[in-house]
Amino acid sequence: MPHSSGGGSHGGGFHGGSHGGSGMRMSRSYFAGATRYIYYHNGVPNEIFSNTDPMQNAVSTRVALTIFAVLFAGLYAFVFFALSFHYPSRLDTDYDTVIYISDHADIMTPDDEKRLMESLESFQEQTGITPSVCTVYNSDWSDYSELEDYAYDLYVGRFKDEKHWLIVYSQPRNPDPDFNDWYWEGMQGDDTDSILGDHETNIFGKELTKLLGEDRKYTVAEAIAKTFDDTTPEMMRQYTSWGFVIAGCVIAVIGIVGVVFAQICGKKNEAKYKTAIKVERNEMLKKQTCSYCGGIYIEGHHTTCPHCGAQLPFLAPVFEPGDSDES
Repeated sequence: MPHSSGGGSHGGGFHGGSHGGSGMRMSRSYFAGATRYIYYHNGVPNEIFSNTDPMQNAVSTRVALTIFAVLFAGLYAFVFFALSFHYPSRLDTDYDTVIYISDHADIMTPDDEKRLMESLESFQEQTGITPSVCTVYNSDWSDYSELEDYAYDLYVGRFKDEKHWLIVYSQPRNPDPDFNDWYWEGMQGDDTDSILGDHETNIFGKELTKLLGEDRKYTVAEAIAKTFDDTTPEMMRQYTSWGFVIAGCVIAVIGIVGVVFAQICGKKNEAKYKTAIKVERNEMLKKQTCSYCGGIYIEGHHTTCPHCGAQLPFLAPVFEPGDSDES
């Protein structure tokens, strides 16, 4: 669908175009719905509360961080690289290429329209995009929140393709000679984006807004025609923006570093929580020392040492009386 290529007004200057749940949680202290776990790290037991298995939590976190780093870096790197290269080719004119100048506001003389048509035809010949110009009164779009919405409806109501560029100019029916409250808006079809990028439409928009502001020097038709004449060569210019290329490379490197960081930290957490055991909230934890390796473990949960694997005497866990609340 068509979209704004920018616009402006006498008073406002130029503006560019429009281009909570219950997740996994871990804590050192108890919270509602949490299960009590013991994991071993550096030869000693550590207590943690979690609403999911700590190992599952660690794996999910590593995967999520990896995906985030890839998507974040990939998206922004793609955007920067896409903006880096402007190698436009003329659009095929396999559509209705009639150029319209609809002077509903009756502000153009026949000579104005002839001059404007020459500029529009030159632009069409070089780009394959069909431009059209429509002048209206501010009151014509009073039912809309802004001129952009009105211009959109004008585009889709007249053109059945995505290869047009519609310029809509608006002013009061009886403009103040000291301050003509004019506006303009560009509406471009999606197929024009390869030629009318942000850089190109910004140049056009700033130029047109500047010339319309010099109403003592240029008529509306002259301002639009001169803007097309001055900026059309820029539309088809081929260039590479090395600043965007460098930015894309930097973002890509940041993404790679993020993935490596997520993998290293994630693997460390997974190794730590691999030994996690579930214990009851009211269980009295009794620490014992392995006579083979000296590692500390919780009595009543192991037949072999969680550190060295040596055989251990098994004793049943002991619970505090009067509290059998399982996590």
